[in-house]
Amino acid sequence: MSTKPVRVSQIERDKLSGKILDVVVGGDQNEIFSIHERLIRASSPFFDKAMSRKWKESLERTIKLPDNEPKIFQLYVHWLYYGTLPVLCDEPGLCGNAEYLELVKAYTLGDKLLDSRFQNAVIDAIVEKSQSKARDGRIWFPVGSPIEYAYSNTNESSPIRKLLLDMYVHRGHRYWLHDYGNSASIPHSFLLGLASRFFDQRDGHCESETKIDAPRYHIHKENGGNAKND
Repeated sequence: MSTKPVRVSQIERDKLSGKILDVVVGGDQNEIFSIHERLIRASSPFFDKAMSRKWKESLERTIKLPDNEPKIFQLYVHWLYYGTLPVLCDEPGLCGNAEYLELVKAYTLGDKLLDSRFQNAVIDAIVEKSQSKARDGRIWFPVGSPIEYAYSNTNESSPIRKLLLDMYVHRGHRYWLHDYGNSASIPHSFLLGLASRFFDQRDGHCESETKIDAPRYHIHKENGGNAKND
């Protein structure tokens, strides 16, 4: 087994030095995350802006996120420090779908924090999960709550919506919609987008490829610093 040390750049070392920032996540049952300020400010314009002004949060070195779940923010902290997102569940059915929901929530958290790199990492994790076999030897895709959450918490042009639509257009089966249990809970805009894509496909205006390639759903930064979608 190799014991060769991992080289870390001076820039990366600098991010793990200096002052600590406390992030209080959740409402009554909140959890406190202590994070290196340089690290989180370098990644999130939301935190950078909050700490660059003489607001109460900046002076007290505490940022509160009462509307977010500690479990989801923990995914963000893991990614900040390790550069990876754990995709852990290889169980079929409900367990796997619950992990899809957590990843969708992580994506919307990244949107709130203005951290497009984190959002891209979440897209990578969703795609990887959708291409990996579960313990039963089958590949499971998101149904129900992950789609509902995505369509309730993102805008119309969000790349994650396009990813979910492509999964259904290229790989979907009719019973996926029945797995909702209550068809009334299926987002209308999702069904409209799905129907439109199938009409385009029939008329030859829709891409025929079936491979879901994660970078197609990434957010990229223009020279001016604004995010744009492919």
